[in-house]
Amino acid sequence: MSPHDRAIAAREALAENVSAFITAIADGLTNGEVTHAIMVNVDEYVSEVRAELIEAKKQASHPPAQATTTDAGWRPIATAPKDGTKILVWTYHDAIEMSEWYTLSHDEYTLRADGLYEKRVVESEGGWNSNTPLFWTPLPAPPALASVAAALTEQNGEKGGG
Repeated sequence: MSPHDRAIAAREALAENVSAFITAIADGLTNGEVTHAIMVNVDEYVSEVRAELIEAKKQASHPPAQATTTDAGWRPIATAPKDGTKILVWTYHDAIEMSEWYTLSHDEYTLRADGLYEKRVVESEGGWNSNTPLFWTPLPAPPALASVAAALTEQNGEKGGG
């Protein structure tokens, strides 16, 4: 079972325990021993969920050593360009997506001594606009113009000739 699946299972178990606790309160079964036993159980599940999520996050951000070998031109995501260049990424969820790095920014205004405001753009760390990428490869070159023209002619012929 993957760390992600274990985290989901732990979350479901936690939800069941919280539900049992709420039911016990509603039913008036909250004598000291029952309340303590349920709370200990809930605390244990919260700890398990937290540990599973931390492990899943670690594995997502640090793939196993054997997974860092690159096949067919795939490279570790840490080596990808962070300048807005569009690339293909292979994600933690076994999907290939087109992605690019984005940077967050916002404007800050400071009141100057002369009563005017000075604008300053503040940039902060961004991220990938895809779901947990692990590897990347450059986009392939676009098709030659002659190939595009031939494909369009063929496509138009199929539409018009049918």
